[in-house]
Amino acid sequence: MKTNTFCITLILCLLLPLGTSAQLLMKKRPAQITFVTPLSTNGVKAPRIINHLSVNVIGGINGGVEGTEVGGIFNIDKKHVEGLQIAGFVNVVGSYVTGLQIAGFANVVGGESHALQAAGFVNILGGRARGSQFAGFANLAGGKMTGLQAAGFFNAVGGNMKGSQISGFANMASNVSGFQFAGFANIAKKVNGGQVAGFINIAKRVKGVQIGVINIAKEMDGIPIGLLSFIQKGGIKQLDISTSEALKAQVALKMGVRRFYNIFAVGATVDDDGPDHYAFGYGMGTQWGVRGFISNLEIMTWNVNRGFENWFDEVSLLNQVKFTLGHTFGRHFTLYGGPVYNLMISSYDHALNLDDPGIAPEWAFTDKLVGGGRTRFQQWLGFTGGVRF
Repeated sequence: MKTNTFCITLILCLLLPLGTSAQLLMKKRPAQITFVTPLSTNGVKAPRIINHLSVNVIGGINGGVEGTEVGGIFNIDKKHVEGLQIAGFVNVVGSYVTGLQIAGFANVVGGESHALQAAGFVNILGGRARGSQFAGFANLAGGKMTGLQAAGFFNAVGGNMKGSQISGFANMASNVSGFQFAGFANIAKKVNGGQVAGFINIAKRVKGVQIGVINIAKEMDGIPIGLLSFIQKGGIKQLDISTSEALKAQVALKMGVRRFYNIFAVGATVDDDGPDHYAFGYGMGTQWGVRGFISNLEIMTWNVNRGFENWFDEVSLLNQVKFTLGHTFGRHFTLYGGPVYNLMISSYDHALNLDDPGIAPEWAFTDKLVGGGRTRFQQWLGFTGGVRF
């Protein structure tokens, strides 16, 4: 992960002017007031004094705070802050922070944080964190973190994350024990918990769940839920070639894990005595087996088109629930079959003619028009069989 190096480099650049006297012996005083450094009650000695109460009318550079510090624009402390620090624009601390840190724009800490940080734009932390970070744009922590990160755009932890990350766009961390929630993407090495993203989740190892349009993992011990799931170890990639009374020829690609996988399929029925039907299908399924026998439970929805006449213009949906039982021969070949419940819902012109059965067989136990004769419902029990590679 590059996050740790990025955070530390940025923080060192911001704190470089403060580093020359950071190792000097610090004195403690009950209070100070600064108009703008060096116009201070502590004078030029302010960077070597730790105050219990620090008031910076515009902004001040001080040794540290053990109590409360308030700045109209900025607060800069060479060493630590223990307590409350509030600035209209930015807080900068050379060492560690405990307590509460609030800034209108940014909080920058060179060391550790055992605090709640809240900033209108960004929180930047060079060391590890135990607490929470809230920012309008981004939170960056160079070391490991225990707690919560919430940002409008981006969260990044250079080390391990124990807790949760919530962002409008993306989250990054090394190893995550908890959850990542992002509007677009989550990226981590190891995840023990879950990743939820509006578009893509990426991890090397996942123990838990991934929910997104695209899920990518090298190793999965859990469930990926989404449109496309690419799992290298512990996943399945299967090609099915099958037939049924509804669609005579079907080809399906199955991707995911055995507990939950996605199905992308095409099908067709070519009839010399009637119209041809073409279909595109999507579904989900689960698979289990023992000693060479494989069972699958799947749900599918097909958009069925009569030739090219109603190509997605009208409702023409074949909904199916399938249960199949198969036997595996060798390592990569399975022969299977099983019953299928079918529900056909259609509203294109030819489908509303009850004399035309469409793709439904003669034994359909429901075939009627509803909705003032504008929609046709057909139900029947069928069968499917095929081979899987």
